[in-house]
Amino acid sequence: MCVVIDKLFVGTDGFSDAGSMSSNLMRAEAVRSMAKSAKQVIILTESEKFSQLGVVALLSYQDIDAIYTDDKIAKDIRDRLLQKGIHLYTAVQGIE
Repeated sequence: MCVVIDKLFVGTDGFSDAGSMSSNLMRAEAVRSMAKSAKQVIILTESEKFSQLGVVALLSYQDIDAIYTDDKIAKDIRDRLLQKGIHLYTAVQGIE
């Protein structure tokens, strides 16, 4: 059975030097499998996740096309992602 996914939207539990991470092995395996069939892989995450780690590797940076996060992302992390060729989109956090 061949599944074609146009855009895969994925959350993450953290990041390492190698890419995004998960705290759930079964979820990570399912995401990696779906990512192989996706034309675009997009991470949706809060900026605080860039300072957290997961338990298992989820996706390498080369497998990520874009990241959507809030505007609190640190400049050095933003620059590193852009150098890796990842499209980075930030949203302004609203007032609660």
